[in-house]
Amino acid sequence: MWVTGDSIAWATGWRMDNVFSIAQGGARFTRTDAVPDGGPMLESIGTRIDAVLEATGRHPDTILILGGANDVLQGWGNPIAAAVSVHDRLEADGIDVRFVTEPFELAAPWLGYFNDDLRDRFADTIDCESDGYPLSDRIHPTLGAYEAYADCVQGAL
Repeated sequence: MWVTGDSIAWATGWRMDNVFSIAQGGARFTRTDAVPDGGPMLESIGTRIDAVLEATGRHPDTILILGGANDVLQGWGNPIAAAVSVHDRLEADGIDVRFVTEPFELAAPWLGYFNDDLRDRFADTIDCESDGYPLSDRIHPTLGAYEAYADCVQGAL
């Protein structure tokens, strides 16, 4: 199983057992490229997944994607359409794609709307949005909350 996505995926994947994180940098990981104006968008996450599949020759059964917040925050295109595109392309290659909702505070309701869209579109979305994680900046969990968030994701698998 692989995990990838935005900055939340980076810290969450690091705390999960038996997961190959392509969101992290380091010895056995491939870092997801960020776009110049902020974190990685779903389309660039999909491109990075394709590149890692080709470079490693590995074909995971499942890829978890924690992403979409940067698309919504920066107003780039239609994030749910990008999610559908990445999902359908990988599923056509025989990879099970699972999206994971991301935590947010009421000051950032746009991410909540995107999480709603994920749940509506993908029945197997892992829903870890509403477990009351303390956030450091309205989007990113605190260090302790990352542990709880990773436990939620792993518990849903």
